[in-house]
Amino acid sequence: MAQQKHLEILRQGIEAWNKWREQEPAIKPDLSEATLWEINLMGANLSNTNFSGANLVRASLQGSLLDGAVFYRASLFKADLSEASLRNANLTGANLSSANLHKSDLHRVILYRANLSGANLYDSTIHEANLCQADLRKASMSMARMHHSDLSNANLSGAILEGIDLQSANASQANFTNANLSDALLDQANLSDALLNQANLYNCILDEANLSGATLRGTNLNKASLIGTQLQHATLERVDLSNANLVQSDLRNATLSHCLVYGINAWDIQLEGSKQQELIISNAAAHEPAITVDDLETGQLLYLLLKQTHSQSVFGCAMPRGYLYLLDAMVAMRSHKLSPQNCASYAINPFWLS
Repeated sequence: MAQQKHLEILRQGIEAWNKWREQEPAIKPDLSEATLWEINLMGANLSNTNFSGANLVRASLQGSLLDGAVFYRASLFKADLSEASLRNANLTGANLSSANLHKSDLHRVILYRANLSGANLYDSTIHEANLCQADLRKASMSMARMHHSDLSNANLSGAILEGIDLQSANASQANFTNANLSDALLDQANLSDALLNQANLYNCILDEANLSGATLRGTNLNKASLIGTQLQHATLERVDLSNANLVQSDLRNATLSHCLVYGINAWDIQLEGSKQQELIISNAAAHEPAITVDDLETGQLLYLLLKQTHSQSVFGCAMPRGYLYLLDAMVAMRSHKLSPQNCASYAINPFWLS
């Protein structure tokens, strides 16, 4: 329970409270289980204060100093914490749904199992924070900075995460279903076993990230960078990989089905044990007729040959006759489902490129 003396000082106003804090810096105020509904504490020095179980619904805490404060299972529903400093604060199990944390400092904060659904965390600093199992459904976290933070098992379905910086963050087994991660920085992040169904990762950076065992169905990875990314045992179904860069990525034992791979950069990738089918190499955005292949490497080669054919028709360049034979044979293999051995009639031989 809150200490009555501390409550009485708080009710005298912010000026009296801050003066008392200056005079008694060693005291850690106890406001636990206090009813502070819609209280105005803007700019107050509340560092190291115990708010466990307190009712701070719709409280005004803009610009307040809350470093080291404890909000264990406190209610901060629709509270305004914009530009507040909560460094090293403990908000385990707190209710921050629909709260405003715009531009707040949450460095090393503990938000384990906290409810942040619908919260505004736009442009906040959340480095090295613990958000394990947090509820972040439909939260607004665009431009937030979250280096080395722990989002494992967190629910971020429907969250707005445009331009978020999650470099080296741990989001293993997190749920990003329908989340918007366009232009996000996720290099070296751990997304193993994460759910990314229907997520938008357009133009995001996933270099050297770990997506092993992740599930991506209907995901947008158009123009994404996945250089050296781990995708072992991942499931990619109807994923848009158009113009994505997968150089040196590891797709061993992964499943790739009905994905758009137009313009993909897939050099030096590992595909041992992978299951690949109906990969679309034509430009869906330009409404081109679908041309499908059953492996990325063949798709990339066929794409390059098709581009070479286009260059010849546009610029009148001479194309080696062998390229045309190869292109014809590969298209025939897809159209008639012929095996390479049955393409002998196309006079395929080692001297094509001479």
